Amino acid sequence: GLGNGPWYVVYRDVAENVVRVSHKENVDEQARERFTVGELSAVASPPAAWTGRRNLHLKLRHGPDLIPCTLSPYGPAPGGHFTVEMERPDRGVAAGQYAVFYDPPECLGTGRILSASEETAGETT
Repeated sequence: GLGNGPWYVVYRDVAENVVRVSHKENVDEQARERFTVGELSAVASPPAAWTGRRNLHLKLRHGPDLIPCTLSPYGPAPGGHFTVEMERPDRGVAAGQYAVFYDPPECLGTGRILSASEETAGETT
């Protein structure tokens, strides 16, 4: 294993079998407030209905934190990709992982965090 941690996954490319890790000191500098999700899966209402909700929150990893956020359509394809803007930056935003959306206490569904190349391509692989 790697010593002198903690270490965090900062990039994944499943197709190329690549995983990049970074030390905590570097990860803190990479905290983000905004990212794009695709491949949304809804529990009840469709993802387009989540936009404009006053009480929308998300969870990025295991743990108790629900982060207030907003969701808005991204790009020309309606219903495909959405931009997420969080109330505060988080260092756990990593392409390929999932964001879980809540209108507490109700779970609304999930969306896969997209890489920059997927955002610009307008479609997921």
